[in-house]
Amino acid sequence: MFAYLKSLIQSNAEVEMIYLSESGEFTYRVITIQEISDKHIKAFCHLRKQLRVFKVENVLSILPYKQRRKYIS
Repeated sequence: MFAYLKSLIQSNAEVEMIYLSESGEFTYRVITIQEISDKHIKAFCHLRKQLRVFKVENVLSILPYKQRRKYIS
């Protein structure tokens, strides 16, 4: 997983993350990862519009971000 996450730093790609907060709530975030260590991910959170630090152990899912597209018929 770390190799994949590190590749996201180099590409400056946005990712979707499902995260378990400290209060035990599931949260959905779109982030741009800036740094990774064994225990933490430092990323720009597009929901909060600021840098945040997330615990790696609380990340439940992380995938490339796919913007929802509206189709006009």
